[in-house]
Amino acid sequence: MFPFFGVIREIACRVFGIEIGISVTGRTQRTIQMAVGDRVEEHVIFLIRMGQSISPTVFEKEKGQIGVKPTGSSPDKNSQFAQHPSPSSPPLPLITNSGAEGQFNVLFSTPKSTASSLSLSDQNLYEGWELRVTKTDLAALLPYHIVVDRDCRLVQFGKALYNHVSPELLQIGTPLVRTSPLSLQRAIGGEQQNNEEDTALTVNAQHLKLKGQMMLLSSGDELIYLCSPYVTSIPELLNYGLRLSAIPLHDVTRDLILLNQQRLSDVEANLQLEANNEQLELLARDLESEKSKTDTLLREMLPASVATALINGRNVDASEYPESTVMFCDVPAFQSIVPFCKPKSIVRMLNDLFTKFDRLVTLHNVYKVETVGDSYMTVGGVPEAISDHCERICHLALGMIWEARSVIDPINKNGLKVRCGLHSGNVVAGVIGIKMPRFCLFGDTVNTAARMESHSPHGLIHCSETTFRLAQITGRFEFVCRGNVPIKGKGTMKTFFLTRSFKKSLWEIVGCERDEGIDSIDGYEELAAGMDLKGAKAKTQRQMGDRQTVDGLHSDVKANKKFTGNVSESGE
Repeated sequence: MFPFFGVIREIACRVFGIEIGISVTGRTQRTIQMAVGDRVEEHVIFLIRMGQSISPTVFEKEKGQIGVKPTGSSPDKNSQFAQHPSPSSPPLPLITNSGAEGQFNVLFSTPKSTASSLSLSDQNLYEGWELRVTKTDLAALLPYHIVVDRDCRLVQFGKALYNHVSPELLQIGTPLVRTSPLSLQRAIGGEQQNNEEDTALTVNAQHLKLKGQMMLLSSGDELIYLCSPYVTSIPELLNYGLRLSAIPLHDVTRDLILLNQQRLSDVEANLQLEANNEQLELLARDLESEKSKTDTLLREMLPASVATALINGRNVDASEYPESTVMFCDVPAFQSIVPFCKPKSIVRMLNDLFTKFDRLVTLHNVYKVETVGDSYMTVGGVPEAISDHCERICHLALGMIWEARSVIDPINKNGLKVRCGLHSGNVVAGVIGIKMPRFCLFGDTVNTAARMESHSPHGLIHCSETTFRLAQITGRFEFVCRGNVPIKGKGTMKTFFLTRSFKKSLWEIVGCERDEGIDSIDGYEELAAGMDLKGAKAKTQRQMGDRQTVDGLHSDVKANKKFTGNVSESGE
């Protein structure tokens, strides 16, 4: 509020050359319910006290201009401008109703001067110059004015108001006073409003609102309200059915609308820019979130080092790993289960089984290569070379045999029996594919491990001799020699069954607590209960006997009927 005081004082000083004093004599507030919410409006009444002239004003022109009173001249006694008796109150221009009936006569007086022609260059003024304005002229000059009498009845409208306002719909918005002559005169004089005289008014946002100044006519019987539409933007102007041309040229409202329209355009542009920035930030966050999901998925599909290289845009070349251990694990009875179960049951069973296997893979820090159907492939020593790769895979195999028993076979309602095949050797590994890259292993080691798995009895861990020897380097395991076994595509191979680890208990391998009241100390008694080693060896002997019958021409075949080796044969 107070910045306006300074602006008004500066205008009075620079433009009119006078000093003024401003004080607040009344201040009221009201809350208006609008369609978009409540709005608080405040009405303040100022008292302006006139001081002495301090400099020539812009209105004090050179001598001889029409309609201007020279500085220092005494007022004409016939002048129609009312001189206020108190120097502290501003003079009010009076509009009289003298003259012809039905006319308002606006009279402007000039000092006595020498008569001359009415040319713009004439330096002399006519004596007693008088300008007479009729009702029609006044309605055209001030298209937004209202004249009321002592009973607050409308006497005259401005020309433009006939299209917008009817007498019975006119009401005062501010100041918050009753519609009575006394209240209006007190508002003009700047007197303090009494609370009992205030009336809460509701303004319809769709009705045309006017703002301006009230003036008392010289007769004292009428009030004139010099106003203009209360609009701040072109869209608001159009809502009232108005055009910019409907506002008089001398009305500053026209300039304010254009200025505010430019400001609104700037604000709208800034708001749009902020909205675009917020949208870009949201898109950037969504992009970062999706990128994070993609990176996480890529790291799940590929080894961490390989995934990081691909994310950073580097090529990953195929590499040879001289030492690694590959393991295959599957469900031997899977083909007999599928025809008698619903697809959802099969998917649920495999999901439960592979979820347990994934936990063990993470626990023993090896790499899961892929799953195809019921087959689960893992490798140790790839892509990061480690010295105990064979020990880790052996522990993983023992854990898989145990965890598979907790998954129920949907046919016989018993725990599943899986079989594992292990082999150690060199492999070649690399990323295959672009759209869906896969980390694949190649080499004879992979084929041999698959043969170990396919030739393994149910519920057992079948290992090659190479794996058997490597496992004893870093770990301590118990193996049972199976003997020489005919392997498809490989000939006869000496193989072994892995039964236990002397380095870790079964509970440590699967990462769970032992039930002291039920479980054994190391858990291998429970594990051995599901391993039919005798049946496996008997089956192997029968297979070897059939093979010896076919190959009876070879004299050294009988030497292979019994198991040979330097490991325990406690399974017999």
